[in-house]
Amino acid sequence: MTELLPACLRLLLLLLLATVVCDVVHALLHAAQHTQVRVFRALASLHQEHHEFLDRALRFHDSRLARNLVRHQLPELGMRVAVVVIIGWLGSVDAVVVAAGVLLCVLDLAFVVALRGRDLFHRAQRAVPAPSSGIFVDGSYHSLHHAFPDHFLAAHIQILDRVLGRLLPLRDRSVVVVGASAYATDLARACSAAHARVTQIDVEQLSEALLEQADVVVLGTGAGSRGPSSYETLLLRAQRAHRRRLLPLEVWTVGTNAAWAARQHLLVDDRTVLRTLKRGSVLGATTTLALLRRGLRSV
Repeated sequence: MTELLPACLRLLLLLLLATVVCDVVHALLHAAQHTQVRVFRALASLHQEHHEFLDRALRFHDSRLARNLVRHQLPELGMRVAVVVIIGWLGSVDAVVVAAGVLLCVLDLAFVVALRGRDLFHRAQRAVPAPSSGIFVDGSYHSLHHAFPDHFLAAHIQILDRVLGRLLPLRDRSVVVVGASAYATDLARACSAAHARVTQIDVEQLSEALLEQADVVVLGTGAGSRGPSSYETLLLRAQRAHRRRLLPLEVWTVGTNAAWAARQHLLVDDRTVLRTLKRGSVLGATTTLALLRRGLRSV
């Protein structure tokens, strides 16, 4: 039993290292789609088959199942096995532990084939829940990768995405900033520089139609206010307006007070990512955005 436990720990460490290396390869394949080097684009096209099978709208295309398995899943298996073997060799890991790692990779592919590509991380969804705030990847997280292929790249543990800042896609997304404080204006400019479509308005101008189209709602003033302009009221309005959208809603609140801090987590549903910018105005908009891109939900 004492020998089995260290062997299991070595296997776990081996697989964790391998998945991080594979995440790096995954990121390079997405980057290679935009290169002028033909051989790199050809390699990237193999992985692109997976995104053609489950597209950005999270729709399955069963006619591409065979191409997904042959052109993506099998090469990916070969890559994962090679990474496990190389790491095992470099780390002088026992052959039995390496063989167990290879076997788990093969069984994982067999599981995917048996389910015709529709495993726990690949599902057609009408409404994607908010991903977990932890460091491990869940099904919602991977669904967001299919919706935003250059983001949410990690397969199991979010190390690479947090380092690269790939946890907050903004390009071509609608950001509504409520409030005209200096910090809210700076935050609007930073989102615009990230190629988001930004609308900055006063709370009196906030309409349901605008909320329906918003991917990110920034509540820039009013943490301590009550009534129609309170964060609680605006959050609930945004959630109601967003209920028919496919992807989760992002709501960022600037500042806090005791009452809001006590109630905010009670108001968040499973389709809302709530981020609290307590010290954002001190850090500055650019730094705030860099931290949000790395997964922080309280700044």
